Amino acid sequence: MNIFISHAVANRNIARSLADTLEAAREDVRTFLASRPGDIRADEDWLSGIERALQEADTYIILLTPESVLRPWVNFESGAAWFFQRQLVFVRIQALSTDDIPLPINSRQVYALDDKEQLLAVFKVLGLPLAKPELTVAQFADQANAAVATGEDEAAWEGIQVGGVFYAWAGSLLALEDRDPVPPPAGLLKEIERRGLKPRWANTNRRSHHMERGLAQVFATDRKTWRRPVIDQNRPLMVGKGAP
Repeated sequence: MNIFISHAVANRNIARSLADTLEAAREDVRTFLASRPGDIRADEDWLSGIERALQEADTYIILLTPESVLRPWVNFESGAAWFFQRQLVFVRIQALSTDDIPLPINSRQVYALDDKEQLLAVFKVLGLPLAKPELTVAQFADQANAAVATGEDEAAWEGIQVGGVFYAWAGSLLALEDRDPVPPPAGLLKEIERRGLKPRWANTNRRSHHMERGLAQVFATDRKTWRRPVIDQNRPLMVGKGAP
């Protein structure tokens, strides 16, 4: 069984513990973590390694946390799992409320790793044994508690500084106050393209569909207290890899 674990770099310790626990459950289980040295071959670039692992996986586990839930790569990898029509399991830590999980993900069952009964349910869904659930849950709980609080981990932010304002498509956006939308400043779209992303003007009524296809919404933000959606002609700006 090949398992692709989608996670934010800020949560690599929890993801590594999950991978180790899965591989210990049965000899034929192999996991892929983009953040783990050696999982991407030395003869391939980062994006090619991700695409190869997505194609080879039998099962996808999407790790949702306050740091990862709005990151475009998590949406992209979730969309790939839907596209390939293979087993897809969503897990979270309890620091992320189910109310903060966006559509269409929140329409699915999302299991908490730091809850014994829900962790056992994950392994049952995967058809794997879990020898010491109490110890495993305690480990995940400790790592979740040790995680950087929402809004403090600058490494979790992805965005561009334009005209003295930061425009983010990933980071601790859920904790921020919503304020009036702003138009895109000159140069923002070109800067997004320079980052290897595709800017898209989305249909507001189909926002969940766009997120399912791997897009993330762009906000102007001070990264401390507020966020403002970037809007043009009532269409929110979103970014992602490739065509929506």
